[in-house]
Amino acid sequence: MSLTAMFEETQTGLTDRYFPINLSTVRVDSILDFDLYTRVGGGGQPVLFRSRDLPFPADVHQRLVDNGVRQLFVRNDDRRKYRQYLEHNMGDILRDDTLELAEKSEILYSTSTSLMSDMFENPRQPEGIRRCQEMVEHTVDYILSGRQTCQSLISLTSHDYYTYTHSVNVCIYSVMLTKVLFPGGDERVLKELGTAFLLHDIGKCHVSPDIINKPGPLTPEEWAIMRRHPEEGYQILTELGFMNHDIGVIVMQHHERYDGNGYPKKLKGEEIHLYGKICCISDVFDALTTNRPYRAASSSFDALAIMKKEMIKNFDPDFFAKFVYLFQS
Repeated sequence: MSLTAMFEETQTGLTDRYFPINLSTVRVDSILDFDLYTRVGGGGQPVLFRSRDLPFPADVHQRLVDNGVRQLFVRNDDRRKYRQYLEHNMGDILRDDTLELAEKSEILYSTSTSLMSDMFENPRQPEGIRRCQEMVEHTVDYILSGRQTCQSLISLTSHDYYTYTHSVNVCIYSVMLTKVLFPGGDERVLKELGTAFLLHDIGKCHVSPDIINKPGPLTPEEWAIMRRHPEEGYQILTELGFMNHDIGVIVMQHHERYDGNGYPKKLKGEEIHLYGKICCISDVFDALTTNRPYRAASSSFDALAIMKKEMIKNFDPDFFAKFVYLFQS
């Protein structure tokens, strides 16, 4: 079962009281603040297996493995605690040599999208910035570990558009592009930029979902609201104490276009900071490769072709050429 499914609110085939988790996400010797359940004989209602606040020792884990158990269950009302448990243990999960690459990538991606969903619901919580910074640190370390991890993450980027999945996708693409453009760069800087890439659209928390998901063209009044989201995001991050020059240009310039036809300031060419150019390319690519009410998602190949043939004036041509490199096998 896909790890992404563990975050879905609608349960199928089990009960509305529990959701499934993979055994591999429960770390040996960690202490859980949620109960674990199992299904006896692989069927029936889940029964209590391990109570919260008890350690999860190696012998218990091995007994489950020996009995062919790969899936456990958590009560739905403990969903948030489980998500936070994954965040706290992400480093150990990604360093676990017993886990398949695809499984690690899916855990990282699912946890990141859930975190961003929380951020858009409560954008002015200082704790949210810390959580984003920690998740980006894990993401950057993972991306820097090799090209295979990059390809694995790219394969998971969602084709269903939500503001929170878009934020994660843009962060992944932008960190990868920054790494290609500036090989050997300072990892600390890359991690700070990664958090800014992740939060580039936080100002959309002030835009009605009816505008974001409108199936037809926006009215002039709706466009005026939409075009305020960079400034709104800048204000939110400033109030939270997460702001400097580099973060500011990412948040403010990701909709600026190389030919001067972007917003909010209609910057042109080299007036746009290099980090704004990076986020712009990633933002447009993800918009093209996700389903929207007014059009179906394009494949990566078709999106890159559209960007090259119809939109190339929007981008720094050298940066775009390096972006294409990310998708070469």
